[in-house]
Amino acid sequence: MQFEIRNRYTESVLFTAEIACAEDAPASVKIGSAVIWAAMTGANLRRADLSGANLSGANLRGANLSGANLSGADLSGADLSEANLSKADLSEADLRWADLRWADLSEAKLNWITAQGAQWPWGQEIYSVYGIGTLRVVHYRPSTDTVWAGCWTGSLVGLEAELPRVISECVDSGLAKIEYDAMMAYFKALMKVKP
Repeated sequence: MQFEIRNRYTESVLFTAEIACAEDAPASVKIGSAVIWAAMTGANLRRADLSGANLSGANLRGANLSGANLSGADLSGADLSEANLSKADLSEADLRWADLRWADLSEAKLNWITAQGAQWPWGQEIYSVYGIGTLRVVHYRPSTDTVWAGCWTGSLVGLEAELPRVISECVDSGLAKIEYDAMMAYFKALMKVKP
């Protein structure tokens, strides 16, 4: 069957993939198959709307996914080494065990990702604290001093300024303060040893 991949901003057709997929297959499977077809044929994936795609284990090494919408995509175990993911929206993506070495993640949106075991580009490692306070996960990249905490993105200093408000909203603010203080100590230590 033929399946169209569209530009995430203009909705114009970027390419039409020829995929072997049942008509009633979930959209995530169709999108995933189309992306794999695109990677094999060299089709343009820049700014593509690939939200929710099932790309688990896919070989996307060196793919140009700049500005693509990969929010909610399953990229677990995918080879994204050398891929251009600059300005891509990876929010809520599953990146567990993904190979991101040498990938360009500049200005990528990484809010609420799941990333246990992911291999990050050298010098761009992301460290995570799970199940803290009212947040599901907080990620920190020391090399760019970037924090992703829920839907908030900013610097470590910015996060530190936000914490009193966040702690005051917690049911057990005493415990939350202890957890957030430990997280900040961890991130500050990383900043010193991972410039």
